Amino acid sequence: MNTNNYWEKRLKGFELEAYFNEENKEEFSEAITYKEDKIFAAEELLKLLDDIAPSDKAKYMVLLSVLGVLIQKITSKNEALICTPFFSLKEESMVFKKTIPVRISNTNKLTLKDLLIQLTSCLKADFENENSLTDDVWNKKLNATKIGMYLKQIQVDNFSQSNYPDLQFIFSADNKLSLEIKCNSDYYNFNYIREIAKRYFILLKTILVEKDKQLKDCLLTTEEELQELKLFNEQPEEQTYTKKLNKLFEEQVSKSPEALAIKYKESELTYEELNVKANQLANYLLKQGLRTNEMVGVYLDRSIETMIGLLGILKAGGTYLPMSPQFPKERVDYILQKAGVKILLTHQELLKTSFSFRGKVLDINTPEITKESLNNIDSNASVEEIAYCIFTSGSTGTPKGVMVSHKSVINLVNGLKEKVYHNLTNHLRVAMLASHVFDASIQQIFGALLQGHSLYIASQEECSAGNNLLNFYEKNKIQLSDGTPTHFRLLVRELEEGYQFKDFKVWILAGEELPKKVIAHFFKKVNGEMQIFNMYGPTETCVDSTYYPLTKKDIEKQSFIPIGKPLPNERVYVTDTYGNLMPIGIIGELIIAGDGVAHGYLKEEKLTGEKFRKNWIRGEEKVYKTGDLGMWLPNGNLKFVGRKDNQIKLRGYRIEFGDIENSILSFHAVKEVVVDLREYKNEPCLVAYYVLKENNNMRNIRDFLSNKLPEYMIPSYYVELKELPLTTSGKLNKKILPDPEINVTEEHKLPENKTEEKLLTIWSEILSLEKEKISTDASFLTLGGHSLMAIQIANNIKKNFEVPITLVEIFQQATIQQQAKFIEAKQWLKESSSTMSEESKLEIDI
Repeated sequence: MNTNNYWEKRLKGFELEAYFNEENKEEFSEAITYKEDKIFAAEELLKLLDDIAPSDKAKYMVLLSVLGVLIQKITSKNEALICTPFFSLKEESMVFKKTIPVRISNTNKLTLKDLLIQLTSCLKADFENENSLTDDVWNKKLNATKIGMYLKQIQVDNFSQSNYPDLQFIFSADNKLSLEIKCNSDYYNFNYIREIAKRYFILLKTILVEKDKQLKDCLLTTEEELQELKLFNEQPEEQTYTKKLNKLFEEQVSKSPEALAIKYKESELTYEELNVKANQLANYLLKQGLRTNEMVGVYLDRSIETMIGLLGILKAGGTYLPMSPQFPKERVDYILQKAGVKILLTHQELLKTSFSFRGKVLDINTPEITKESLNNIDSNASVEEIAYCIFTSGSTGTPKGVMVSHKSVINLVNGLKEKVYHNLTNHLRVAMLASHVFDASIQQIFGALLQGHSLYIASQEECSAGNNLLNFYEKNKIQLSDGTPTHFRLLVRELEEGYQFKDFKVWILAGEELPKKVIAHFFKKVNGEMQIFNMYGPTETCVDSTYYPLTKKDIEKQSFIPIGKPLPNERVYVTDTYGNLMPIGIIGELIIAGDGVAHGYLKEEKLTGEKFRKNWIRGEEKVYKTGDLGMWLPNGNLKFVGRKDNQIKLRGYRIEFGDIENSILSFHAVKEVVVDLREYKNEPCLVAYYVLKENNNMRNIRDFLSNKLPEYMIPSYYVELKELPLTTSGKLNKKILPDPEINVTEEHKLPENKTEEKLLTIWSEILSLEKEKISTDASFLTLGGHSLMAIQIANNIKKNFEVPITLVEIFQQATIQQQAKFIEAKQWLKESSSTMSEESKLEIDI
């Protein structure tokens, strides 16, 4: 064999990674800090090892093999690479030479015997080619943090300084079997490594006792630990779901017909009024040919009419399919076609939009609806029927529809009632911040209306700026609000020290990870007690599946915010890639079972089968594999760690990078693209890195994407590269992608009047950019702006110039020059109007 290319072939396709670093590592320091600990195995384990591996060499092979299996189980990968001091297989004196990398692959379906045969063959070839393992190979293929292993009886720590492992597993097997760990705490969380090390001997015992078992089925948990994990999920209560959502709403109507049900701006309806209008719409839909379980498109914005529409569709036995007027036409067309919608509910003002839709388009405000019956509709339908279908971002570039039953929504409301609402008054003022196109709205709408509370719908402007949101709460005397940590962060910025809420009682936060510093900042500013709940759950399990209550006292004791415990009749598991339960303190995939699990994806049988697994966990007929990573804490709470894939949450929105990348690739000028989430100017943002085709440019890319993607999915920054960076194995290397940067060009325009100067100051503060980098003819979108920032600019314009400007006008007048002209024109009209009024008054007086 040609030794020059042996290691190239041996390591081909392998990607060396910093294993076990999903957990937050400790603070980085310039001086390398190694921490150590030692764990001893029970005496019986050494005897078991002696029986199967009497010689030191044999022990080394078994211990090395099991370490490879442990790494693959913990990391959910099919590869492990372990650096070990080389010794001669032939020489009894164990002559030490150098460090070699041992690659252990695809162990899951092997038995211990199979793995030992495979590893012995590979090691023999590795040792024969050790002379060709040059520094160049290490630098090209293995330039990352490394794991080392050796057995003291036959090896010593002779790792070279340049290839010194950041994590070492050091075994001793003389009178006692022990494992010593040595960890560089700049790269690894030492406490997490120690938890992993404790699992080694549990895994080793399982493998030695059950030698013929496939390694994928060998557990990291003891029988006692499995019983403890079961206790973390409450035993499901026998629930009888007999009434659908619309019938439960009607029960609330009969209890308090005159109570306020919903309010939006100056419009409001009592429970009786809302019920009557929903009944009339339901009867109208039935006359239009709506059949049971048929999907009805709801193309409406935030309004009372939207609530009437949703309830009316449910009363008629249909399934509502929400869409927003802010969605690009192409996305709406796709959703309507995918769902096979025959009836689209909208209103006259939105009918100007040209859809590729051939079904019935109904105006929710048509007078014909008011001629229909006011009475409730009798129905014997099952609670297993689909209540709604919400489309979420998809990795293939097209959104996917999640179908959720009445039963799942009722279970959510029951869980909220038991864990959140139980200590509150009977009639609450509840805020609705989410649009009906997002699943958070389900919790807000039905959490309020099925319990007899009043639902106050916030406008887009009210829920997108901190001071507006605070005014909304105070004006409506809101007592409970559901929102994202982004909403919460906007609010906290506006609070003054010592602020006291008069009516507010509970905040429910969900949709993205909740940073401790935001909560700590809130409690530092606010006087008085307030309950905050950190909730977690994907769209596929009906909004929320876990809850964690927080108070001011709690936050002082914690370094992070857990996602808590499962809601009633929801069960959460942490598993490896084969459905085996992971022990307390070890990261795995979050798996959810129970009454909240959705039916699946609309017309996506293959994807439904992959994500909604049957018999994945013993005793569970069906579960949802979230793709989220998490771990159990000793007290039975869950910690959210991150994602297995490229899905992210940004400002509460669920986004798949593939959805954005496919849309950008359809732009004529783009050859290659990758999208990433970056922190820039203390603000999380989407960045598109692209390679252009020859003689092309990215001009008009934003206009192009605005016809394909919702605003929250359009990248804030675009970075041109000559080529996308790759690893040595040919995979994309996101780690070395540059941060976005805004450069001053020769065409940079300076302010030409006081209005532009004042606007420049406003933009600089909101965009967190130096004034020198902001050209007055640059669109605020190209400077990293998004809708939340646009609303902040609008608020500042109103405050500083006394000129109201809408969100739509901000996007239309997207530069400082345009906004300055807009402001000056409005001010001139106001002054002219005032002057004309005074002149008229003088003429009358004379």
